[in-house]
Amino acid sequence: NSNLKIKSTLCICLVLLFSMEIIAQENLFLSRDYWKLNPSVDQIKTAIVNGNNPSQLNKNGFGETAFDLAAENGLLQKNNVSLNFIK
Repeated sequence: NSNLKIKSTLCICLVLLFSMEIIAQENLFLSRDYWKLNPSVDQIKTAIVNGNNPSQLNKNGFGETAFDLAAENGLLQKNNVSLNFIK
């Protein structure tokens, strides 16, 4: 009986863990497509209020700064006002 309780508790924990990962919000600031749209400061502020984290790193360890460097090198359209605001 105790083994069954442990297994069912473990199973419930795993289901909760995986469901939280599925429900997790996509961070707009990690999307290259978002930066290609050349968002305004107001759009960035709204994204932050809606739970997007400007300092979060992506799965490769890159964040907003990497996208800023890409913009400076012509890889993304650059909007000085927006990118300087988010720094």
